[in-house]
Amino acid sequence: MTLLVRYWRRPRGERALLRHALALHSVVAVLVRLVRPNRASRWLRAAYRQRPPFTGRHEWERIVWAVRTVTGVLPAGNTCLTKAVTAECLLRVSGYDATLRFGVAGLPREGSALRAHAWVEHGGRVVMGGPVPAEYVALLQPGGEAC
Repeated sequence: MTLLVRYWRRPRGERALLRHALALHSVVAVLVRLVRPNRASRWLRAAYRQRPPFTGRHEWERIVWAVRTVTGVLPAGNTCLTKAVTAECLLRVSGYDATLRFGVAGLPREGSALRAHAWVEHGGRVVMGGPVPAEYVALLQPGGEAC
């Protein structure tokens, strides 16, 4: 079954959620390449402040599913950062508490490369970007947010 056929077989609310995730992820993928993360974060917060809350509240699992689905079919711009920012924004605009986290692993002084990772937590568990390997140390405490 083609991707388009599967899309049209989805309920109207899920199709709207997929379109929202696609549009937001596309914007996030461009923003993170053009401006500093804190500026991108401010712009996203301002954009979502000016619009009404997302209509048709979805369960948080469906929001995460939509982000994973959209990022799974888009060939470009898929990083843990773009996925995490997209998921966090959609969760927040839908009224869910979500925390964007950044972490690093590896100690350059010991000869290992420094690696970075971004993920989203909701309800005390990782919902996007996980499972986070134990060697990652979170840089931001809860309260860091993109939207």
